[in-house]
Amino acid sequence: MKKNFSIIIVTHNSEKYLEINLSHIETQQFKPSEIIIVDSGSKCPNYLKELTKNLTIKTKVILNSSNIGFSKGNNIGLKNLDKNTDYVIFLNPDAFLPEDFIANIIYLTNKYKHTKPPAIYHNNEKNTKQ
Repeated sequence: MKKNFSIIIVTHNSEKYLEINLSHIETQQFKPSEIIIVDSGSKCPNYLKELTKNLTIKTKVILNSSNIGFSKGNNIGLKNLDKNTDYVIFLNPDAFLPEDFIANIIYLTNKYKHTKPPAIYHNNEKNTKQ
């Protein structure tokens, strides 16, 4: 069974790291279905448009004029998920994933079907969203 993964990244003045972060996401053996970047009041968020314009993965950028914080930023990302998302990966902008990261999550979720891996949000409501 194919699983759809979305990645939510909350950023605040993270231009230094985000380009490397996104390049690591692009090299995943199993690509996420979408990336949602929630900007939390960066001084100059214009760099986000440039960083995301050539990505091969569908990307949404949500700008906030003030620093809303990590938790609220993730909640905003959750509200903007694609309705077909099965799992969400919450990722800091300075986290650089090895190329087999999502493939390993898929392996583990298939191996341990009756348990949820830690720190992975499972979208139980995906079939009820309009």
